[in-house]
Amino acid sequence: MPGPSPATNSDINLNTTYAPAFIDRFARLVDQLPVPVWVFYLLLLVAGYLFFGAIRLLTGYQQSQTLTPAPALIWDVSILALHQYLDGYALRALASFNKTLGASDERLAQLGRRLTVLPLRLEVIGAVFWVLLALVLVWVQLGSFLEYFAPWEILISLTSFAIGGAFFVHIIYQLRLVSRIHASAANIDLFDPEPLYSFSRLTMRTAIGFVVLQYLVLLVLPGEIRISTVLIPVVSATGLAVV
Repeated sequence: MPGPSPATNSDINLNTTYAPAFIDRFARLVDQLPVPVWVFYLLLLVAGYLFFGAIRLLTGYQQSQTLTPAPALIWDVSILALHQYLDGYALRALASFNKTLGASDERLAQLGRRLTVLPLRLEVIGAVFWVLLALVLVWVQLGSFLEYFAPWEILISLTSFAIGGAFFVHIIYQLRLVSRIHASAANIDLFDPEPLYSFSRLTMRTAIGFVVLQYLVLLVLPGEIRISTVLIPVVSATGLAVV
């Protein structure tokens, strides 16, 4: 009995008329700025640090506490920067992999948009799911959270879980599409295997970036809530590995 036929380039849904996720709209805006992307995110981090410090000072924090980096700030800026970096690398990987696809310029552009732009509805699902998990986490350990953070800072932290959920769904969406694109390769040259490694490097960078992101947040989280706070991304990462 013949097995299932491999996926082809034409089997991949290239509809690009869907509403883009807000995280991708933000990235496109950053791309259009007259400064390098890394400069923008560095300035955003500094501005956020000053903002949190000023609000903490005005709301009665001790002076030493105002200088402590906010976990939500580190998480949000790091995620947005990592997301933008991975999308840029994904496009370069696709261009390299096209040697095995043989896609036209138009089709390559459509694949690139599908690869780097998450549909809005999927972003909403991921964001809502992570925020609901975060609400449960805060409710269970409300005393510990209030010991270290003011109510306004906890509310801002919930928005960081929304961004985290959107980013995580984006990773799943992107890597699943990478798998389909990889399966559609038709012009494999055994004497030039380099294009086949393009998406492997993207996957490696995604995994490393996610791990580094966790450690950055752990560095600034109080000890009592470190483990429980990272449960959401860790459990999600485990689910991603299964998927």
